Amino acid sequence: VIGHFNNLDVQAKAVVLSDQSRLHYDKVCICTGATPRVFWTHDNIITIRDTQSVENMSNLLQNAKRVVLLGNGGIALELAHELNFCETEWVVRDAYIGSPFFDATASDFLLEAEPRYDTKHNTSSAEGAEAASRDPKMTATASTGPTDPEHADSSLGSAVGPFLRKKLAEIPREHNKKSAPLHIHFEMQVTAMYDRVTDRWLEGLEQKATSAAVVSARSKLLAASSQRGKKAHRFAVFIHSAARTDDEQNEEKLLQCDFVVAALGVLPNHRGCEALRLDPEGSILVNGSMQTSDPHVYAAGDCCNYQRSDEHSVAQGNEAPTHT
Repeated sequence: VIGHFNNLDVQAKAVVLSDQSRLHYDKVCICTGATPRVFWTHDNIITIRDTQSVENMSNLLQNAKRVVLLGNGGIALELAHELNFCETEWVVRDAYIGSPFFDATASDFLLEAEPRYDTKHNTSSAEGAEAASRDPKMTATASTGPTDPEHADSSLGSAVGPFLRKKLAEIPREHNKKSAPLHIHFEMQVTAMYDRVTDRWLEGLEQKATSAAVVSARSKLLAASSQRGKKAHRFAVFIHSAARTDDEQNEEKLLQCDFVVAALGVLPNHRGCEALRLDPEGSILVNGSMQTSDPHVYAAGDCCNYQRSDEHSVAQGNEAPTHT
C-alpha cells in the first residue's frame, strides 16, 4: 500500500489515508518518527538532524576556536566529548548532564572521567544540583521553541548513528593538538544571540518580549567584550537561568563563539493520533509492551515515549526487543 497517513480512527479500528481511503486493522503499530527542532537558520548555526547536517558540521568546524553547544541528549553528550579540538561552552538546561538517560550520580561519574571538563569555570545552580541529587528520576525539560517549518529542510537524510563520531574523527587537529577545555553552564537557557559580522540579533529559545533594562544590560556586556583587547568571536550568545522567571533579577551572562551547534531534540510526529494518550511533549505514551492507551494500537520509535509505572521501570529500549 502506497499512501500518506492522515489519521487514526480508533473507534472504527481503521487507518485513514490522505485520499480518505481506509485500511482496517485488528492491531496496528504507529512508527511516524519525529522531526528535529530547528530554531535558527544561519550558516554558522549548525542544527544536527541527519547525516548531511553532520557532514556540514565537520566541514565548518575545521578551523573553529570556540563553539557553543546546546542540548542535553545523546548527540550533545557525544559532541561534548568529541569536540576536543576547540574550546566548548556547553549550555545545559538541566541540573546535570544526560538527564534523559541516567541519574545525577551517573552524571557525576561521567564528568569525573572527562579530561576536558573545567570545574573552575562551570556555572551551576547549587539548589538545582542538590534537588537533582535527591531525585534520581529527574528528567529533562525539553524546550519548546519557535520551530519554523517554512525554513526547516524537509528532505532529511539518514539517521545520524555512528556516522557522527566517524565524521568528527576526520576533522584535522593540527591547529590545536592539545585537548581544549570544556565549560558547562548548568540550568541555563539561551535568551538571545548577536552576529557581529551581519550586525543581526537572533531570538533566543523563550520567544518573549525583552524589557528596556535587559536591552541596556546586553549593550553593556557587548561593549565590555569588545574592549578586552582580543579579537571578538562572531557570535555573542546571551544566557540566563532556566529556572528563574523574573527577567529583572535574572542576570544574563555572555558567551562568545565562532559557531553554535544545536542538538535540541525532536518533535514527535503525532499528527492524526490525537485519540491516543500523549505526554506534554506530544509523544505517544506506551507501556512495557509498546501498547498505547488503546489496546489495539502500538507505537515504536521516536514518536513514542515509555510511560514508567514505578521507580524500578526499565528504559523503553530494554523492553522493545521482547515484543518484536
